[in-house]
Amino acid sequence: MNTVCLLGRCTAKPELKRINDTVDLVKFSIACNEYRKSGDDTIKDTHFFDCEAWDSGARVIAEQVNKGDLLAISGKLRQSTWQSTDGTGRSKVIIRVGNFTIAKRAFSEATEPAKKAEPTPELETVNDESAPF
Repeated sequence: MNTVCLLGRCTAKPELKRINDTVDLVKFSIACNEYRKSGDDTIKDTHFFDCEAWDSGARVIAEQVNKGDLLAISGKLRQSTWQSTDGTGRSKVIIRVGNFTIAKRAFSEATEPAKKAEPTPELETVNDESAPF
């Protein structure tokens, strides 16, 4: 079984590329926080994951997702391997996104001028049936 589900924030504006004038591909990365206890302290570990989405999902992500937006994604792990210029073998694992939910940042007005507005998420879920896996 090869399935992964993550909730994290987009680390930069996603990059949309057109391949052979027919297929859209978007690449982006998300940061996921993990919390653990160490004695009386809570320690936060942040993990970064490279992701890609294809076709209609790629277009939606490219148009609607910005740096810092919260994404819930599910998909499959894909490993690519290659040889570096010095001849050593290299590999990288990416997440090929099949389904995702975007939590847009919608800010409400603050009641006090010095108080920062808190984000109120607005959710949009997309199931990309055209994902190539």
